[in-house]
Amino acid sequence: MPLSSETQHPLYQHSTLLHALAWAVFNGLLSKTTRILIADKTNLTPIKTAVSLAQQLLRSSLSEQKSVKPTTASKTLARDHLILIANLEQNEEAVYNNPEIIQLSSLHKDSLNYANLGKSLLYCIDGVFHTTNGEWQALQTKGKTGPLELLQHISACWQKSKATPSLFSCCPSDAHGPLISQGLEKLYTDVNTHYIKNTHGDYLVLITDNLYELIWQPEGVDITPLNTTQLEPVINKSKSHFLVSKLDRQLDPKQLFNALLSCQKEEMLSLIPKSGKTTLSIHFIDEFGNLITQHNL
Repeated sequence: MPLSSETQHPLYQHSTLLHALAWAVFNGLLSKTTRILIADKTNLTPIKTAVSLAQQLLRSSLSEQKSVKPTTASKTLARDHLILIANLEQNEEAVYNNPEIIQLSSLHKDSLNYANLGKSLLYCIDGVFHTTNGEWQALQTKGKTGPLELLQHISACWQKSKATPSLFSCCPSDAHGPLISQGLEKLYTDVNTHYIKNTHGDYLVLITDNLYELIWQPEGVDITPLNTTQLEPVINKSKSHFLVSKLDRQLDPKQLFNALLSCQKEEMLSLIPKSGKTTLSIHFIDEFGNLITQHNL
């Protein structure tokens, strides 16, 4: 219920709808028989979005209210269930000054670059994670690198569990919500598979006007902006140590580069011929995973 005066105090409050609903479900206040009233003074969240999210939380293990086993290393616990909500830009000043940016349009059907003016309106990603000891953790990442920071945060549990926790993702946008949710799920699954398979690796992804590189080694994951949108110079750059590279599917829709990069193996040289109608191309991959040359004969 909305508070009637400033002197009243809520049982629990949070700036994020996902976190508030998760708290209510976990503590038994919100159940399948509860009548819920949504009071949103900003009118930015449709009732159906809140109800749909509440139903998803009630179907998850969050509603089971299992006992938590205390541990001193909760940040690196394996996680078996993730719930994400992708929030669109809600900066009122930006919307008033530039009303055209609220008119979403698909840009090459790419969920990370989906607005006009070459700008992504993905404002932040809120998440709750269930750990294997029964604990629930909350996370929020903001800005255009939010999806990558999310992957950076949860990569530690991938290394320990060598598995892919179940994932539910939603975005409160009638026009592009499903596209954005599916894109986040595909990015999560793709990076997770590549990470678990390769101890030393990197992943390239384009976000708005810049290429970003996720690089990992046993000691951690780094996010590196490459200050370019040109793909081939990045792929052909020299590496000082062995890394297995992979490209986001939107960067390589025909999977030509990823097919070449799948030949990367430590301490092995690979020659890959590719014949065209009038040319023969030879790709050379060295022991560090460098794609060094491409000859047209």
